[in-house]
Amino acid sequence: MFNLIGVKEVIGNLIKITKSYSEIPDKTSLTLAYRQFLREIQPKVLKPLGTQTEFFWKKGDIQALIEVFKEESILDDFKNVFDSGVKIDPAMPIFRLKEAFNRMRQICPSFANLVDIVIHTFFSAQSKLAGGGSTSAAIGCIWIDLRPKWSTQDVLEFIIHETTHNLVFIDEFCFRHYRSYEDVAKSENFAWSAILCKTRPLDKVFHSIVVSLEVLLFREKVLGHPERPILHPPTPILLEQTRKSILSINKNAQIESLLTNRSKFLLNKCLDQLETINPCATCGAEQTTIFI
Repeated sequence: MFNLIGVKEVIGNLIKITKSYSEIPDKTSLTLAYRQFLREIQPKVLKPLGTQTEFFWKKGDIQALIEVFKEESILDDFKNVFDSGVKIDPAMPIFRLKEAFNRMRQICPSFANLVDIVIHTFFSAQSKLAGGGSTSAAIGCIWIDLRPKWSTQDVLEFIIHETTHNLVFIDEFCFRHYRSYEDVAKSENFAWSAILCKTRPLDKVFHSIVVSLEVLLFREKVLGHPERPILHPPTPILLEQTRKSILSINKNAQIESLLTNRSKFLLNKCLDQLETINPCATCGAEQTTIFI
């Protein structure tokens, strides 16, 4: 969403949902208003009271967050996502995440500033199925199970990936994305996921397309195209998977009819933006061969 619609429109979405909490849209007041908005719509989710982003790794801090993620998640067509809840050394993923986020502040400060506003919590928890996730039941909160072999760029792409999910949740608060949420959940309306490469519910597939596009655009504009990425596929493969996912929606009139004008607009922008990506580009500040 950062690249797809631009930071100005993303901030406009935040102002729209928080306008009853603050009339001064500077960074501090917008962050406080946004967190007040989230406290009212999702009171069960632990949230910092100030404007700082929290990084939780202690078992007592994260157990309640795990329970929220189990209730309703973008991974809710998976079963038993979490393992024991905390790694043997749960502080290490958070250390590497903070280190990568500091790198993001250097190479793309405008995106880092947006993360400061939108993401109030990162927490570490163990899983055999996924390296992390986000949920519409805890907007502004990101779970990570950072894999030891992830490079610096993989961790940066994880931050981009999960922040994009949260920006799509916020956009959906401003503009309805689906005409019938009941029909979205029906198996006959599943489509092809750009990231997991299997049929999934339409809302998950829509998220996968926008997330894939953002990762690709960050590679094109900031990070460079890695040769041996781990978290996401190499750029030529991810490009093809994203096109395939969009076509799986556009070629099925029944599925496509479930999208609103807003989600159709975003989907068409994704398709257009795919044409701007050059897999052979070598620009960027970080390459996947650099490990930490």
